[in-house]
Amino acid sequence: MRGQRALASESESSGNSVGQGAVGNAKFSGPSLKVLLEKAGVKDTGKHVMFRGLDEVPGKVPPFIRSIPIEKAMTPTH
Repeated sequence: MRGQRALASESESSGNSVGQGAVGNAKFSGPSLKVLLEKAGVKDTGKHVMFRGLDEVPGKVPPFIRSIPIEKAMTPTH
């Protein structure tokens, strides 16, 4: 699958072509992940927090899933 920018002509877009796709980052401004996990009742035996993207990709592409260690998830960032 090719990213949308890869399909645009040079005059339509600037920057680097993303070729087979791209990954983006965002800054979340809601409650801390630590607070959300505590309210959800995270177990003491938990090792990782898994995040699954809501992207819907045509074809047989595996879901976009990443995880971080529970220690990192429970560390306040502010």
